[in-house]
Amino acid sequence: MPSTISHSADVRACFLVNPASGGRRGAQVLQALRARQQPAYDVRAIRLPALLAQWEGMIVACGGDGTVSAVLAAVAESGRALPVAVLPLGTGNDLARCLGWLPPVRAASDLEAWLAHAIAAPEGVIDRWLLSGPGGTRQWFNYCSWGFDAAVARRFHALRRERPWLVRGSRLGRAAYAVNGLLTRAVALRFTTLPRRAGSLVCLSIPSYAGGRRLGAGVRADDGLCDLFLLPAGLPLAWVMLGWRPALALGQFRCWRLRLEQPLPMQVDGEPTIAAPGEWRVRHAGRLRVLLGPAALRAAG
Repeated sequence: MPSTISHSADVRACFLVNPASGGRRGAQVLQALRARQQPAYDVRAIRLPALLAQWEGMIVACGGDGTVSAVLAAVAESGRALPVAVLPLGTGNDLARCLGWLPPVRAASDLEAWLAHAIAAPEGVIDRWLLSGPGGTRQWFNYCSWGFDAAVARRFHALRRERPWLVRGSRLGRAAYAVNGLLTRAVALRFTTLPRRAGSLVCLSIPSYAGGRRLGAGVRADDGLCDLFLLPAGLPLAWVMLGWRPALALGQFRCWRLRLEQPLPMQVDGEPTIAAPGEWRVRHAGRLRVLLGPAALRAAG
């Protein structure tokens, strides 16, 4: 869990909502926030740099891991030390889980409880990372990975886009993700500097992976280190996710390089793509302010 620092209870909140999150549940949350006269915006339609340049108070990212990561990246690029809270609406919600903001908001009563805590939520910090490779550089905060798990994420992403009703809610979403894992063909990893017999390479910054799995006991979100793990493909990956088989830990790093010999499925904070061959570099890029949810406080206490 991120280390705690002081936070003033006298704070204004700006809600940045992804209406498509949670099987379109985000649209209902956006409507509910506006009905309560909260400053709430569709994150896909707002010019974030302009808003962040003038806002004084906390920023609330309302959505899944991809939405939260995009908001954190925008805050970092703004150069302003605005604290970020999470109103979880996605499937995995790994960063929300890490920061103590679960369970997801599903009803008006959940929203009222969330608001009551957020007014006086304490602060923490999380690491910010940069991933550089062919085509440019991007920020990340949860984890990036190459191989089989990224191929599964890519297939699930397409399913979520085509049939959002099928992934409404975290349980349905995780079930659909598991089925996609069984249907996805294994991806052969081809690295120049790593063992070849593996399904996925995971570079992890927070202790929660793929909807709550802990790959290693020592992973922290605020220690300036990323943790590398190798995971198997196919059914053995399910054993790892169920805790019946450990992931292979490769160590902790502040700066790390990888060379791909061929195009490979990749995901960054839950957003899948295809990584081009060439050198990829991960490096630490400072920390950001975040607000901690009730679950984080109960764990600390």
